[in-house]
Amino acid sequence: MGFPYFQCERALKLSDEDYYVFLLDKIRNSSKSIYATIFIIDVFHGRWGKIKRILDEIAYAKWRGVNVKIVIGHSNKSLSIDVPDRMSFRYLRDRGIPIKFSNPPDDYSLHSKYVIFDDNLVVAGSHNWAYLDIFMSKEDSVAVYSKDVAINFIDEFEKLWNTGLEELE
Repeated sequence: MGFPYFQCERALKLSDEDYYVFLLDKIRNSSKSIYATIFIIDVFHGRWGKIKRILDEIAYAKWRGVNVKIVIGHSNKSLSIDVPDRMSFRYLRDRGIPIKFSNPPDDYSLHSKYVIFDDNLVVAGSHNWAYLDIFMSKEDSVAVYSKDVAINFIDEFEKLWNTGLEELE
C-alpha cells in the first residue's frame, strides 16, 4: 500500500496556546471557507471565555459570508465528552452554524482534529477546542499551506459531513 505525498508551500508547528492565537487569526482572515472536524468542543468550561471566542469568531465569519461547516465528535461512553459536545453543538447551531455530529461506523469514534481554511491551509494535530487542551496540556498541531493537502482533507471532511447526524437520540 502506497501513501500519498503532497507538495507543501510551508508548514508551521503550533504548540499549546500558539494554536489558539493562530486559529483566531485564520478564522478572522478567512474569506471563502472554514471546515472543521473537532473531537471535543467545550464552550462552557475554562477561563475568560476563550473557547467561546473561537466559536463566536466562527459565527462572525459565517455572517461575513464565509462557508462554515463543523463536524463534532460525541461519546456514548463518556459524559465528560458527550455533555460538552452536545452543549457546544447547540451553541453553534443556535448561531446559525451548520454543524453535525460524527456518525462513524460500528464502535469507532471520531478523534480527528483539523480545520481547513480557504481550500489552501490545513491545521491538524492534537488540539481539541477545550480550555484544558489548549491552555493546560501539552498539545501540538501543524499548519500546512498546501492546496493538495487541503483537497485531501476536504475529501475526508465531506465524507464525514455527508454521513453526519443533525441530532443525537
